Amino acid sequence: YREAGIPVPDWHVISSDTRLDPAEWGPYVVIKPDLSRKGEGVHIKRTGRVRHKPEERGGATLIAQKFVYTGRWANHTRVATLFGRTLMQIRYAFRGANGVGGAPIVSNKLSSTYELADDPEIAALAERAHAAFPEIPLLGHDIVRDAETNELFLLESNTRGDVWLFSSGVGQDLQRRHGLDLYAQYGGLDRAAEALASRVAAEFGL
Repeated sequence: YREAGIPVPDWHVISSDTRLDPAEWGPYVVIKPDLSRKGEGVHIKRTGRVRHKPEERGGATLIAQKFVYTGRWANHTRVATLFGRTLMQIRYAFRGANGVGGAPIVSNKLSSTYELADDPEIAALAERAHAAFPEIPLLGHDIVRDAETNELFLLESNTRGDVWLFSSGVGQDLQRRHGLDLYAQYGGLDRAAEALASRVAAEFGL
């Protein structure tokens, strides 16, 4: 991503000789597996206490990621893109523990709030990020804004099909529980049709 000019937080694979300097990494880092679902295993830890613990891995590679302070409560914005076109933008905020002392900092929990977002800078970053993976049709990008510097950072781009929230069971439940209308936000289905048509035209020279 950095080669494509996409801002991502610094990260480091945790190994037996890992020792992170708080002066470089800050007082806290985010510990996360390289592959998980719904934020499982993602938590915050004091930088000086990061150590390799094989029993914590559960077969996954753990990484330490530089902590981006998003405000009193953890929050992020999920942007779904289809062939690089923004279809939806949802802001998640976690109203729970503030992420200190090993607490989870994932904002897609039952106690979270969900609201439609419309931040052109965030949408533009998601579309730039998708351009780095033109062979993947659908991506869900998790983006945070540093509350102190106002900088945007891409945390990850999800390739799982469950980022399609218009009609999936998870998506319909989310819309019903929180009063969201993803269809009306950007005319997402029309955008999806346009993106698909453009892709087909480009593939076949139409």
